[in-house]
Amino acid sequence: MRTASLLIAHVAGLVSGRLILHPTEPIAGRRAAAMAGGPGFVGSWRMTVFEAEGPPTLALATLGADGTAVIAEHPVVTPPFAPGVVFTSGGHGAWMASGPTTANLTYVGLGSYGEGVLFGTATARSSITLSADGQTFGGEVVWDLADPKGYPLASYQGRFQATRIVAEAPVR
Repeated sequence: MRTASLLIAHVAGLVSGRLILHPTEPIAGRRAAAMAGGPGFVGSWRMTVFEAEGPPTLALATLGADGTAVIAEHPVVTPPFAPGVVFTSGGHGAWMASGPTTANLTYVGLGSYGEGVLFGTATARSSITLSADGQTFGGEVVWDLADPKGYPLASYQGRFQATRIVAEAPVR
């Protein structure tokens, strides 16, 4: 009986010592780290946006492991119904996987006239599909523009292609 107690005490000591000397990382942290460097939507992306009118534009997106999204689009737009140029903010939103290689992404950005007067909001809703190698994704988007009080102004569609931004050492 004493031998069994000593064995249990020894094993318990080894386990607790391991936890003290080598604390385990939370599972969410391990998943986020793995996803940021490999396949999955988590990470930062360079996007090319294609609309029916006008040339392609560039945007940047970061999709967090917690489902958050931060988007930076081309900062100056000229909607056909606006009396002039509209300056845009970065967008904030959320994303959620809808399958192993698909997700839905929604974000909202602000637009202001040159004098600083709020033009309204642009809400983008997208379905996106990740490539087999996890280095690109593409999708369709619908933008809904609303005035500052939330009344609809216009809706239009587009598509985009994104390429993962990877950490690189400086080139000399």
